[in-house]
Amino acid sequence: MTLRRWLTLLVPVAVLLLGFPDGTAATWMATRYWKPDTAQIGVDSVPPRRPRALLEHVYRGRNPWRRLPGDSLDEMTAGAEVGTLVLGVESVDDRTPGERLGWRFRVVAGQLPADFDLPGYPILAEQPHEAWTSADRPEYEVSLHWRDWHTGDGGHLAPLHFALLLIALDVAENESAPSDTVWVDDPGR
Repeated sequence: MTLRRWLTLLVPVAVLLLGFPDGTAATWMATRYWKPDTAQIGVDSVPPRRPRALLEHVYRGRNPWRRLPGDSLDEMTAGAEVGTLVLGVESVDDRTPGERLGWRFRVVAGQLPADFDLPGYPILAEQPHEAWTSADRPEYEVSLHWRDWHTGDGGHLAPLHFALLLIALDVAENESAPSDTVWVDDPGR
């Protein structure tokens, strides 16, 4: 298992340990924050191309105390409460390589669950962790996490139904036009 894969798995655990002890809502997280290059601000004035974005996976949370194959009887499954959206993203810029583009999110329809808050900062995308066979798949992905399962919910997960727009930022802080609408739908359980 690669270091990046371990870090991706540890982020939800850190949220559970650090972000939820008082029951407050979690914010969307990313493992990598985007930051501009001050030397490029004012020099580069061409924004990135309109991005392409698609929903790749919706992973829902579950009861961390429910025993699954391989779990010991008295062991909590770390990170089980955390839900994750994986979005494929791609844009092109004249001066900024794809791995240095920042990504900003905006809800345009529907409503986020109670424990979802959009980040107030752009994030970096990563290379996909899995081998994809589709040539039409976007080059990068962003993973967004939230506390999805709550003890008081009786084991039920609320349905998801909302739409996002994504905006790419180059290192000179030029913003692209918004992506096509990305719908997130999950019937709950």
